[in-house]
Amino acid sequence: MAKQNFSIFVQLLKSRGFINLKHVTRNDKSFFLADYGPPGTLLRRNVLKQWWKVMVLQQSNVFPVESSVFLPSPNLEASAS
Repeated sequence: MAKQNFSIFVQLLKSRGFINLKHVTRNDKSFFLADYGPPGTLLRRNVLKQWWKVMVLQQSNVFPVESSVFLPSPNLEASAS
């Protein structure tokens, strides 16, 4: 039931221009990537903005930090090709 509901939800997002799914195969692995349409981009930005406000700015004991991301070598090689 949940899988069917998720499929219906994804179809609705696609038909309304929120997302555009692409099937990608890389290094014998197959997966989907989602591009955001104009309404999807605005929704994503609003969700992130609200999350930042509630989870970071409104908390007295949370401090934002930005740092470098270190990945294992195979991940870097796969992303470079």
